[in-house]
Amino acid sequence: MNYARVYAEFISDRIDKQPEKPAYVERHHIVPKSIGGGNGKSNIIRLTPEDHFFAHLLLAKMYGGRMWAPIAFMLGGNRKDYKPTVSRSHYGWASRAMAKAMSGSGAHQFDWAIHELRHKDGRVWSGRQSEFPSSLSISKSLGNMLLKGRIKSAKGWYLSANEKPDISGSNHHMHRKEIHHFINVDGREFIGTQFDFSEANSVSRPAASLLARGKVKVWNGWHLKGASLPLMGRSSRWAKFQQERSEI
Repeated sequence: MNYARVYAEFISDRIDKQPEKPAYVERHHIVPKSIGGGNGKSNIIRLTPEDHFFAHLLLAKMYGGRMWAPIAFMLGGNRKDYKPTVSRSHYGWASRAMAKAMSGSGAHQFDWAIHELRHKDGRVWSGRQSEFPSSLSISKSLGNMLLKGRIKSAKGWYLSANEKPDISGSNHHMHRKEIHHFINVDGREFIGTQFDFSEANSVSRPAASLLARGKVKVWNGWHLKGASLPLMGRSSRWAKFQQERSEI
């Protein structure tokens, strides 16, 4: 069987059928990181647990060797006193059951403490960390960094116990001194820091940071000079656009 062809057709089909919240989903690297795949959006796809299991089974059939490791982990590996799941459907059931058990107050990061936050516009809010995403649109990871003091503010919110932070210009936690050469598939170029790039080209600061660190290959046509554009996924359209433009 041509597993590579089956995998490509499977991913192509699932790209347009990605499940949305509140459904339980798992993130899958289309090109595994172990063979050079990155964390960019073009290489990430949301799958049901059943489809995630099937995707890794195809990869294991294609490449063999260490590609069987994710399957072993999904099946329970060598964990003591743990009966491994033995099928795609059993893995899906087990994953959903575990996610439900570890959600809400059962989550390992659940914090019962009440935190008081202030917004730069004067608003005041108090609540638990678990309420950050729904009440303040602050992601779990961003909320963790805020409470641990790794960042001074998130979406304009900061801890009431701290002074109102000055995050303008070079004081912003995402400001870096490194100079980068950004190129757009339409021919535009920009040389400067990721912060200046964000300000000058209406690119969000998180997107500029991801580009500068190589976490994503392309964003709205922008990419680092010398970076290869994705040939799979939704972002592959930029490579096609660049090729068509070069042929004109």
